[in-house]
Amino acid sequence: MSRSRKHDIVIGMPGLTAYSENISSLAETLKLFITDDILKEICHHTNAEGSSRIPKMWKYISSEELFAFLGFCMFSGICRTRKEAVAKPWTTNVTYARPIFHATKARDRFFQILRVIRFNDKTTRNQQRSRDKLAPIRNVFESIISTFQMVYTTNEHNY
Repeated sequence: MSRSRKHDIVIGMPGLTAYSENISSLAETLKLFITDDILKEICHHTNAEGSSRIPKMWKYISSEELFAFLGFCMFSGICRTRKEAVAKPWTTNVTYARPIFHATKARDRFFQILRVIRFNDKTTRNQQRSRDKLAPIRNVFESIISTFQMVYTTNEHNY
């Protein structure tokens, strides 16, 4: 049997680290992984795309609205049943309607953001994609992986 490489050796107990132990809400958890820098980058590229694709209709998206949008996407993913249409929670039919959707985000604005959201510079995407298939989301992906490494310690069975 060969020796484990130094970077494969886990030191300490698996689980949450001190960096994440005082998290008390879902919003704080999301904020751990979607940092202000990532929000600003996504806002910049999304606003550029919105301004070019739908200039007369586009309303500038702020970091706060983007954070709410991402949280809303996660919540809708949790709440949606299998094969349910994305727009169904906004319906007026009481069987399918979810009041929180009406109260928190206008359906048209949700779909407008969904249509133009961008995670990197679209003008250089093809050039980047030829070298890196994750190019459209690379910065966000790397940031989230880095945060996972700070907030959770793995054990030998997590590999």
